[in-house]
Amino acid sequence: MHILLIEDDCRLRVSITRLLEQLGHSALPCEDAAEAIRALHEVNLPFDAVITDMQLPIGTGMDVLFEIWACEYDIPSLLHSAEDFFQNEDLRKVPLQFPFASFQNKTGNMKAYITEFLQAVPMK
Repeated sequence: MHILLIEDDCRLRVSITRLLEQLGHSALPCEDAAEAIRALHEVNLPFDAVITDMQLPIGTGMDVLFEIWACEYDIPSLLHSAEDFFQNEDLRKVPLQFPFASFQNKTGNMKAYITEFLQAVPMK
């Protein structure tokens, strides 16, 4: 699979990119929402999945999800955040606003939840 990865923390971005490659996938890592949105429109190879952080230096992971929804792209997406999902009202709305998206708290086992998410992505 070809995955769009949006993560502002350089160490995490590199770590997740390596994990995805170890799992047999290719990734286009982006640092912020603006870069990711450009990639959604400009990259010739379509994305099979998106993994995005919530808080980014330019925009948010929600901005990326809104762009996917507005353009009617059918891309399963994983929004992960260090914030507690149940304490943040905006994050609790994600599954209702974007049925193609799932949420994960970054404090969990990242390799396990990313692997589980990717296994659920339908192959094209």
